[in-house]
Amino acid sequence: MSSSYVIIFAKTKYSKTPYDQWLKGTGIRPIILTPREYAQGYAHLENVYSFENYDQNQLVEKTALQLGKSHAAVAVFARAEADVLRAARLREILALPGQNTASATAFRNKIAMKNYLRTANVVLPEYICLESAYSAIQFVEKHGYPVVIKPTTESGSFGTHIIRDEADLDRYFSSPLKGEVEMETFVDGPMYHVDGLIVSGEIVFIHPFQYVNDCLSFRNNEFSGSFTLEFSNPL
Repeated sequence: MSSSYVIIFAKTKYSKTPYDQWLKGTGIRPIILTPREYAQGYAHLENVYSFENYDQNQLVEKTALQLGKSHAAVAVFARAEADVLRAARLREILALPGQNTASATAFRNKIAMKNYLRTANVVLPEYICLESAYSAIQFVEKHGYPVVIKPTTESGSFGTHIIRDEADLDRYFSSPLKGEVEMETFVDGPMYHVDGLIVSGEIVFIHPFQYVNDCLSFRNNEFSGSFTLEFSNPL
């Protein structure tokens, strides 16, 4: 059986994602790009490239592109949210199937995502791309407190601030987030998410879930989880 190569952005420990075991017998050989701290776990594989400062290190993209060309890669795979955009851009350059940059941007960028949802008449909080303290003040004057400030492309609630009054806003102004940031009105109530699986363009599974606690509960040393809604639930 001839071998095919797949570029894999592997931002997980080998114990969680043993790609070579999963691909055994398929004729597909993984090319692993991974953070330096995870490299030892993948060391037994043939093609492993590790990087310090993995999320921001642009040598990851350069190396992936070189390897994709030299090995005539047939696919690009990314499991972590931080890798979704870099994988999509690489697919487009190599003319490979899979999620493209426009789709990946809508998936990762909260402003782009909301803009798409707005065109579909989905009810949304009020929101803006936060360009300066001036725009934050004007937004609060128009919509009031509380508001939420968060990075547009982070995950896991990283950098999320709940601003409940002027004192909170002043504290944020004294040490603001770097990069693109959004501000939106705070929506009080239970939180839900919908997960699904699409195979060959067809939805084969989709179901809503309700959070137990919320995505910021860890800050109070509390757990966060979710459970499936019953089919009888009107939501």
